[in-house]
Amino acid sequence: IYASSKTDVYIAGHNDQAFGKMYHFDGAKWQPVRLAAGEGGIIPAAFTVERVMGFGGGTVYGVGERIYSNPSPPPNFLDSSFIIDFDGQQWHEMEIERGRTLLSIWGASPTDLWAGGLYGTMYHGNGTTWELTPFPRHHWISDLGGTSSSNVYALAYAVDTSPADTVFRW
Repeated sequence: IYASSKTDVYIAGHNDQAFGKMYHFDGAKWQPVRLAAGEGGIIPAAFTVERVMGFGGGTVYGVGERIYSNPSPPPNFLDSSFIIDFDGQQWHEMEIERGRTLLSIWGASPTDLWAGGLYGTMYHGNGTTWELTPFPRHHWISDLGGTSSSNVYALAYAVDTSPADTVFRW
């Protein structure tokens, strides 16, 4: 959930039946955000949206997964990182180097953003471009937060070793 005011609230999430959905509250009612090209948006399907956050009503970001057909099955489908941004008028998919599904996003400012997810996929962005950042591959990053660009925390849990929650600090 992200709110810039009581009349500008976004929620995002998915389940295995509905995939990525986002809704916007204008202070009176909830409306679906039309992201996918088949729903009136401009983003090609198939994708999910896991989290949303922003900096005022005109700068909002969402992260999740892009789903695509595997050219060498099995499995039939693969996932990769997915980041979208809202410029105050339209949602756009941001170009990024392929990583795994993203579960969280946090930013100190619109020009200092972090997104993390499965198998140590971690990006650092400046609002325009995103770079993969080294992170232990056997951890899934479930949440990000911080107080400044030099004080960023990642909550992650190990998946290839004994399951354990770990807090990392940048």
